[in-house]
Amino acid sequence: RHKDHNIVVDCRDDQSLRWAKKYGFNDWQKFWKWIGLRKIKCIQLTFIGMNGLKKIINHKYSLVEEQLLWLYKEKWKGSVTIEVNPIILLILYKGNIKKGLKEICSFVKQALLEGKKWS
Repeated sequence: RHKDHNIVVDCRDDQSLRWAKKYGFNDWQKFWKWIGLRKIKCIQLTFIGMNGLKKIINHKYSLVEEQLLWLYKEKWKGSVTIEVNPIILLILYKGNIKKGLKEICSFVKQALLEGKKWS
């Protein structure tokens, strides 16, 4: 809560919800509001397994989508870092990593910058 400290939130699909509940918050929104949305300077989307990326490929609901849409609604200003396992991209996109990265970027742009649902 120090005025000079800023926060990076790592959003592994569905992890932030479990973490918030484990530490006494009903949901991730209450936790993020407790931190202070202006203190959150970066959101890190971590896609290290196949499940989160499969949701994006298939345009299915994910907690990350909900979080990005909420940030759009709150007029959040910050940056997004995407951590992705390149081997998973190779498998899911049949060797075309560039196509996979473009789709992830389109997902973030549509949800966070345009406020439109992906799913």
